[in-house]
Amino acid sequence: MPRKSPPKRPLILEKNDSPSTQTRPPSRRLAYAAGAITLATLLTGGLFLLWHRPAPRNPIRIAVVLPLSGRLEHKGKEALDAVNLYFDEVNRQGGVRGHPLEVIPYDDADQPEIASAKAHEVAASQALVVIGHLTSPASLAGGKIYREASIPAITAFATVPGITAGNPYYFRIAIESSAQGHILAAYAKSVLGQRRARIIFSDEAYGRSLRAAFVDEFVEEGGELEGEWSWGPHASAEQHAAVIEQASTSIANGESGVLVLAVSTDLTKEVVLRLRRTGVNPVILGGTSLGSDFPQHFRDEPEEQRELGYFTNNTYLASPLLLDSSSERSLEFSERLFNRYGFRADEVSAKYYEAALVIVEALRSGEVELTLQSRDDDRRKIREWLARQASPSQAIAGLTGPIYFDQNRSAPQDVRIGRCTEGQCVSAPIQLAAVPDPRLIDLDRELAAGHVIRVRQQFYWLQRVVYTGIDINQISRVDTSKGTFTSDFYLWFRYAGDDEVRSVDLNAATEKSPYDEKSPLLEQKLDGLHYSLYRVRGDFRSTFDFHDYPFDSQSLVLRVTNPRMTREQVIYAIDTFGLKLPRADGGVSQIPALANWDFTHVLYGSDTLSSHSTRGQPGAFRTNNETQFSGFNVVIGIKRKTLIFLFKTLLPLLLLVLVVYVTLFFPASLTKERLTIAISAMLASAVLLTAINSQLTDVGYTTAIEYGFYAFFTLCLFCVFAGLMTERLHGQKNPNLANRFDLAARIIYPLAALTVFVCYYFRYH
Repeated sequence: MPRKSPPKRPLILEKNDSPSTQTRPPSRRLAYAAGAITLATLLTGGLFLLWHRPAPRNPIRIAVVLPLSGRLEHKGKEALDAVNLYFDEVNRQGGVRGHPLEVIPYDDADQPEIASAKAHEVAASQALVVIGHLTSPASLAGGKIYREASIPAITAFATVPGITAGNPYYFRIAIESSAQGHILAAYAKSVLGQRRARIIFSDEAYGRSLRAAFVDEFVEEGGELEGEWSWGPHASAEQHAAVIEQASTSIANGESGVLVLAVSTDLTKEVVLRLRRTGVNPVILGGTSLGSDFPQHFRDEPEEQRELGYFTNNTYLASPLLLDSSSERSLEFSERLFNRYGFRADEVSAKYYEAALVIVEALRSGEVELTLQSRDDDRRKIREWLARQASPSQAIAGLTGPIYFDQNRSAPQDVRIGRCTEGQCVSAPIQLAAVPDPRLIDLDRELAAGHVIRVRQQFYWLQRVVYTGIDINQISRVDTSKGTFTSDFYLWFRYAGDDEVRSVDLNAATEKSPYDEKSPLLEQKLDGLHYSLYRVRGDFRSTFDFHDYPFDSQSLVLRVTNPRMTREQVIYAIDTFGLKLPRADGGVSQIPALANWDFTHVLYGSDTLSSHSTRGQPGAFRTNNETQFSGFNVVIGIKRKTLIFLFKTLLPLLLLVLVVYVTLFFPASLTKERLTIAISAMLASAVLLTAINSQLTDVGYTTAIEYGFYAFFTLCLFCVFAGLMTERLHGQKNPNLANRFDLAARIIYPLAALTVFVCYYFRYH
């Protein structure tokens, strides 16, 4: 019997429905339409951005010619690292007018023949300017090519005057060897009180120029030259030994005096080793060729391991940079260099960083076109711009002082005198600092008092270096609402001369200073220097930055300033011995823990307070001189314990976020309650935000935590909107669409909250 097929179920259509609308409901049609519109918008926006995206601009190529192999390889690589550090910083900020800076390194191996060949390669390249060379022989060889090719070059360490004199395309920001000779002679005579001198020099450009300048100055001031010895640039080890033996015999048999070494670093080491091991121990003076790391060259010698400073004590050297008396800017550069490349700044890295800085200023200001076709014209414009920086009013702010060029295209700058002691090179207690404008001081009185000396046509203050230290005992409170912190610390000074250098001001938060210069804990005299120790307790002002609050890190600054003596008269240097620097832990391990904050680092630095006031002196009315006062800073880095803060402070906000989210699950009959809870939560969070902001000093910008509250306000408004829309859809007898809208709101809300959390995590993690 055949089986009957089941009866077909009739298709039931609602009013105004059709089969087509039954298979594709209105909500799905709307979803498809929305998706199509979104996709079209994204495609249109992407094509627009692609069409209008600026084409990548050609890089600006800078040639850097240094000894990247051979005996000076380590110095060449340190100089190259310093240049790369600055150029990378500029590139992260968008380059120069949108053009990235690109370093093209060349290795001259510190050989004049190779330097000449590399200079030809540079001239034929697309490089607009040259940084290099490191030494004078290489610079002299390359300079001829740069002049013929009309390409500007800057050396940051070669010191022979002939490099720039007569070559309009070569500039120098190093201290000329002749200037070093004059300063060393004045220092030996006026500061060290030496009347006799002997000289060992290499018979090439550097040695001859330093020797000639020293002899002229020293003899002119009444000194006596007891003897001089030299060797040629290609002298053998036997010839070196013979010269050193002659000098040792003369020193041992003659009267005391200074020994001037106008030779390269490696030969200086050989001289010192032979002298000290034969029992001869004169006061040694040397130029910048020694380098502030000179004591490190002896650290592996057995005598040095038994007694720090065995070979280098009583050695004085000229340098453009000594970190213990450097500005905070130089110390920050040293920290950046160490964090990236693992070594601290010295005179080589600092000067080549400055060379990179000067070149960027030239590129920004020299009206260069920066196209592939404008290479020769751009080279000429850069040279012309550099030549125009010919006075202090046009100086570029460098790490070691203002940079401008004299008539020989060499940058005038002070020579710092380093003293080697106990295996380190620190600032000598007395320095020579140029008098900026002799018209502004009673010159005759200062000369008669011995505070100022004359070297050629320039007057110099006998600047006192005060070795300063601050050891933090405790920081007991940080009050961000008042911009203050409470600290207990030891402060000490070691200095030559009278006690006027102790008349300092601190950045105290009260009218009565917690520091009393007349009440030291301890006073005594050590190694010819006065020593005064103080204990200071009080509240101190500091500037806080709350852009990242509560994920912020702050800097607490203890500032010591002498407003009575200018920087040319006194400078407060870091007492590296007393503070036992450098410290592997950053110097924070000795500070007791502070509630709600973690200590991150302690940074010491010499500071400067500048003033353009004439102070009522008639001679200063028509000048633009800046008066600088010396100071000393200690910066204590702290980081907020964010998790503790968030848990204690923002737990109510988290509960409000959850409560408002729950309202999205209320039925339509509780619409009024949904709106009331969302609005109440918004008002409550506003009160909470006001309470949090009351813990800060008045700020005129939006903090990180405020953005989180603004996001929550937006979520509350979204919930209010969702409640009103749901009520309206139910009023229109469309419960299905109302339910779908509620479902979408329940998904959007947590996604939005999660997005805010993820943004904070990646920004501040």
